[in-house]
Amino acid sequence: MLFLMCHRTFIRDLVSMSRKVLMSVFMLLLSINLLACSDVSPEAHLLNAKNNLEHNDLNSAVIELKNAIKKDKRAIEPRIMLGEIYLLRGEYPAAEKEFSTALKSDSNNNKTKILLAQALLGQDDILAIEELALRNNTHQLKFKSELLSIYAIALMRNNEQNKASSILEETKELGFKGHYFNLSQAQFFAYREEFQRSIEILKRMLVSQPENVDVLLLTAMVLTAQSDHVQAITIYQKVLATSEGNPKYKLLLAQSLVKNEQYSDAEPYIDDILNIAPSNRLAHDLKALVEYSQSDYNNARKHAKIAIREGSNSTSTLVIAGVTAYMQNDYEDTYETLKNIIPYLHDDLFLQKIFVAAQFKIGEINEALDKINSFDLSNKDYNDFATKMSLEYSFIGRNNDAMALAEKAEANSTTMSQLRIGLLRTANNDQKGISQLENILKIKPDQLEANVSLAYYHLSNGDIEKGEDIIDKWLISNENDITAILLKGYLSIKKEKYGIAKSMFNKALDLDPSNVKAKLSLLQIEALAGNSKKSFDETLLLAKQHPDNFAIAMFLYRFASQTDQVDKIINFYSDLLSKDQNNTKLRMLLVRIYSSTQQQDKGIALLEELPSIEENANTLSLETLLYFQIHDYRNAFLAAEKWIKLDRTNPEAYLRLVQLSELTKNFDKGIKYALEAEKIFIEHSYFPLMRATLLLLNQQPILSQAVLDELPENIKKTSYFLQLQSKVSYSNKDYAKSVSFAQKRYDSLPNSITAKDLVSAYVANDQYTDAINLLKRRINDNPESEGALALFLAQIQNTVEPDEALRTYLSILEKEPNNIIALNNAAWIYFSNRDFNNACDFAMRAYNNAPDAPEIQDTYGYCLLKSGQHEESMTPLKMAYEGRTNNIDISFHYAESLILNSKLVKAERILNSLKPVEKEHIEQKNHLYQKIKGR
Repeated sequence: MLFLMCHRTFIRDLVSMSRKVLMSVFMLLLSINLLACSDVSPEAHLLNAKNNLEHNDLNSAVIELKNAIKKDKRAIEPRIMLGEIYLLRGEYPAAEKEFSTALKSDSNNNKTKILLAQALLGQDDILAIEELALRNNTHQLKFKSELLSIYAIALMRNNEQNKASSILEETKELGFKGHYFNLSQAQFFAYREEFQRSIEILKRMLVSQPENVDVLLLTAMVLTAQSDHVQAITIYQKVLATSEGNPKYKLLLAQSLVKNEQYSDAEPYIDDILNIAPSNRLAHDLKALVEYSQSDYNNARKHAKIAIREGSNSTSTLVIAGVTAYMQNDYEDTYETLKNIIPYLHDDLFLQKIFVAAQFKIGEINEALDKINSFDLSNKDYNDFATKMSLEYSFIGRNNDAMALAEKAEANSTTMSQLRIGLLRTANNDQKGISQLENILKIKPDQLEANVSLAYYHLSNGDIEKGEDIIDKWLISNENDITAILLKGYLSIKKEKYGIAKSMFNKALDLDPSNVKAKLSLLQIEALAGNSKKSFDETLLLAKQHPDNFAIAMFLYRFASQTDQVDKIINFYSDLLSKDQNNTKLRMLLVRIYSSTQQQDKGIALLEELPSIEENANTLSLETLLYFQIHDYRNAFLAAEKWIKLDRTNPEAYLRLVQLSELTKNFDKGIKYALEAEKIFIEHSYFPLMRATLLLLNQQPILSQAVLDELPENIKKTSYFLQLQSKVSYSNKDYAKSVSFAQKRYDSLPNSITAKDLVSAYVANDQYTDAINLLKRRINDNPESEGALALFLAQIQNTVEPDEALRTYLSILEKEPNNIIALNNAAWIYFSNRDFNNACDFAMRAYNNAPDAPEIQDTYGYCLLKSGQHEESMTPLKMAYEGRTNNIDISFHYAESLILNSKLVKAERILNSLKPVEKEHIEQKNHLYQKIKGR
């Protein structure tokens, strides 16, 4: 005030001063003012703070108290006042700091200890509270009682009820019923769910302390436990108003709002908390609930997963994580998330069903079946679910399990369940199923599934008249049923009654002008009548209206192929995809067209552009197929492994993967997948047979035999089994047994393939005459179709009767003059007979037809060498050696050529690299060494 008055007395004089003087005086006055401010005492700051508090100006009070502490760091009162403000705001760590510092200067201040205990309670620091309460030596009962009461509250919050009860008994004996004693009693009754007694205490406390945050918070929690969320929300809002930035209060309010299903009101508070603490478990719990309520399942799952990662065991969070995983076809995660809580949710049919469905999808087939069998099938919903699942078991070939489940449900089944059981039996050619469906149709003639199933049953069994009769009866009962009309149209096309077919499809369009199936069928009839150009043009118009419709795309490709316009539709779908890169359906359509036009590399490129999150069973099965088509088996195997993870109940996925494991020689993995498939598809005999095959290829014939021994007798009569058993016996060197099984297979299915296998078994068992006779008989009986066996015959004859072998080769060459195998092998027979002219003539003819084949090069080169044409032999023998460095005979031939051409060092180097085992080869190597020495 003094400064302002003095300042005014100078105004007139200042105006008349020069700018330089004016600035000097202004800076002097400012310095005086600052010096005056710096002279404010700690007591003055404390007095100002108290004045601020009287006017509820907490921010200014905090500034004054901090200034007071700066001036006097040992001052206790400003620290305690500052700590109390922090307590009021819920800033517990800051409050703890001030109270702890104050106690260093005054360690016996019991009031400060109580305040410190409150700050520690706000942080749930139970160990620090325990030390403060139990090591306090005060004889003042009220302080001791309050400290122990705070300790009891902390124990109850930590679910240590027994210990808390003991502490509460101790406080009662002290006889002082202070603030925290009453609060601990209220909390004790709340934990015992004696909510009314708890509320009565809290109401009395609020009369004397209406603004006490601890009392308000416990009151709100008790109201929440009683599901009185509206009152709880009001109290939490009041608490938050005392400290608007307090995250703990925001979280409590958000939790209460969520429980009251006020999701949009809760969301801003939750978002504020996550901005401050991105890993807050409870905030993610609540955010997951909010997102799920808004049908944002992607984000709901994300927040639920984070909450679980941070330690959440909230049932609602686990349920959200499991359900959203199922919605996104992540069945493995669904199963893993729900498996620990599902036993406690017996009455939640929806969760029980998706858990079983997830079990089934990940290949836990037997476990899923056990779970379904534990359901109370007298319950309509469970019964319907059981009959649906019986169809799923039927689809994967487990017909016995499917029928057992269906029959168990049948006693309490609804009409819909009866229908499913009938469909299941019909699918398995069970006449009882036909009767069931016929009975259903007597009661309800227009029942769609029953009519369709019966019609398809008769049509697939070749009884077109019966199938058509069902469709006609169906149309009599409901002449405007589009499904029946379309079926009648399809059947009429099959019977080439195009007029009736047209009328049916036109009728379907009258009833449903947008019916794509009817439109495509009419265009198909146009194409059959020779109007493929019109069919193409009109289908292209349909494709523009429905760009990602699979059926339209396939018909369009068919008509494009007929009119030589495939490039046009490739450009059409490529342009669409370039404008809608995220359209997976469009991408898949274009990939399939590329596959059909032998442009697999372009299809693969499109699939590889997909982000991993968009990969699914369909995209991966297609990727597997494309790699398989271009013989890139390694990448096909990798794609199939990803496919099977998403499609564990698809036998095709397992078949393809096991097949690829053989092609990539990845036998161990193939055996593992085959065994996994056996457990799922127990009625599919080819999986154990495939496992036995892989074990054999993996040099484990004994294990392969063990698998074969376990197969049922009906499988042991199949051609596949007999072939494999013959090979296993051969591998185990039981050649007589190998012949026996090969003979059985040939007798049941005589053809060139089974004949060749039997001949191989004969040869292994030294039954050359039987082998030769069988081949001659087949060639004589079928000279046109069995000509390929002649080479096999000649190769066997070459071992026991070379002259006969030569005659066989010459007879082959009469029909196929350029057959390089016959030419090459005939040359060797002439050579062995020392008929070098004929030998070289045949060898040269073979060489002229296959100059890049190492075996042909070797025959021709060696013939030249032995006929004295040493220098000319070098080139073909060198090429043969370079192409087959691991062939000891070819190496010897080349070394001999080098010796005769005086290239001794090189010849010796080749001989030194050879490690012969057989006596004949050892002798040949020594002979060539002698030749080197002789030169």
